[in-house]
Amino acid sequence: EKLSEIYRRDIAQKKKFVLKVGTEVITGDDRRLKEGKIKDIANQAAILQRQGKVITIVSSGAIAGGMGKIGITEYDAKDIGMSQALAAFGQPSLMAKYESQFRTYGIPVAQVLLTYNDLTTQPYIQNFRNTLERINELGGIAVLNENDPVSIDELIVRNNEMENNLHSSVRFGDNDTLAVMVAEVL
Repeated sequence: EKLSEIYRRDIAQKKKFVLKVGTEVITGDDRRLKEGKIKDIANQAAILQRQGKVITIVSSGAIAGGMGKIGITEYDAKDIGMSQALAAFGQPSLMAKYESQFRTYGIPVAQVLLTYNDLTTQPYIQNFRNTLERINELGGIAVLNENDPVSIDELIVRNNEMENNLHSSVRFGDNDTLAVMVAEVL
């Protein structure tokens, strides 16, 4: 039996999926959000949802969205205040692109911004579960992101990596950790 067949059968048996979408996945070479890439994600998620799967998306890209909205191509990522402002500008742009693409499939999307405490402290954990259950019951898909304008954990991780010259493709932090924590809570 081929490994791909085993994976396909295993996936078919699963009910809940957490899709982690990195900034690089939904931006182009210019680091701007690309509607076509988000369209592909919406299409795949819609297919899974039509199969009765429960889909939750953890998406990066708010800072890139903010850069596009403000019209800048680079900034000092060590400037946490700037990163927070760009995330605040970009989160609505990011969600508008998800909203637009999922609308074509008749699927409403809900934005859920989280901090570390939301997934590690009761009653926040139960509140989070309840919210996602209701979103799913209403036929929607939740798009999650760390609440960068108020939570700087992800931004500090990125700054520490930059100081230690770690390449972004080998890190395990920020929304990667958030996706794992969400999967554990669900």
